[in-house]
Amino acid sequence: MSPALRITHATLDDDGRKLRLELTVANPAERTLHLYRTMRAVRYDASTRTLQVQLSERGLEEPTRVGSFLWPRFTSVDPGGTASLGVTVPRVLSRMRPEQANGRTPIIEALPAHEAVVVEVEVAWSGTPFYDDPRPRAGGPRARLVAWPQGLACVRFTRDGSTGEPDRPTEPELGPRGPITSPPDPR
Repeated sequence: MSPALRITHATLDDDGRKLRLELTVANPAERTLHLYRTMRAVRYDASTRTLQVQLSERGLEEPTRVGSFLWPRFTSVDPGGTASLGVTVPRVLSRMRPEQANGRTPIIEALPAHEAVVVEVEVAWSGTPFYDDPRPRAGGPRARLVAWPQGLACVRFTRDGSTGEPDRPTEPELGPRGPITSPPDPR
């Protein structure tokens, strides 16, 4: 297994209109690594004040209409190099209240993502660029994207206004085809 992509620095800034997530990723491998550069999902848990930003397809449902599927954008990091990624996140997220999802008149709730104290980010990566296979087969476009990554680079950090460095990492987990990695402890 080749060395995994690592998130070495992460910050979330609020300009009063939107949130801006800035990531620095490092590639310790001897070959170019390819990764998502577009956000695929965002979740906010008001009870724990945790914002989750996902640059991967892990756990997402297949769209019902293929014509409405938006493909992610990708970028790459040269061997031994670093790259910066910037992702814009809405300050307030809107969603259908879960218990009303099947109701005739759904209730929309606003989630104040800008109040997040903890931020969790995951970025899918692979040693091979993603190319959509146009041949017909079982599964939709998301299934092909779920099968693509070698691993997930993950970071969890707090927005305490100090260094913006990632917090102590959690133990690595097994990703789709490789490890889920966290950066080394900055302390």
